[in-house]
Amino acid sequence: MDRRQFLMGTTGVVASCAGCSDFSSQSVPLNLAVFNHSESWYRVEFELFRTDGNQSAPEQARVYFERIDIEPRQEDASGPSMTLREAVAESRPYVVRYRAWREFGSAKYPGVFDKGHIHFFPPDDDGPSDAVVFRIYPERGMERD
Repeated sequence: MDRRQFLMGTTGVVASCAGCSDFSSQSVPLNLAVFNHSESWYRVEFELFRTDGNQSAPEQARVYFERIDIEPRQEDASGPSMTLREAVAESRPYVVRYRAWREFGSAKYPGVFDKGHIHFFPPDDDGPSDAVVFRIYPERGMERD
């Protein structure tokens, strides 16, 4: 094989590899934030499930699980308390299941206050991070922001 054939043959390989670097994007982290607008403690359980068709084995689709104690809004504060978990997963489409318990007097978290699920889809912009944001209201329960 002469030099010209070698260079012509490897040029395509090098060009295709260079193009691949444009497609391998950096993963964007997904943050989870909860704002508590009430004066009660809450315990919230979150689960994130991939939505890539793994319905027969949900335990394999689950990428995140955590129970979080959410502090109450401080009496002297002008706004809600915030609890933040950073980089809980890579930002991509998920089903987010949540279940919240509220503190009543001396009984810590006696019964389910609110539960449900939402569908998260990453925004189209390429920001530094994405977030799933919930707000807890004493009258209405949990709402996605």
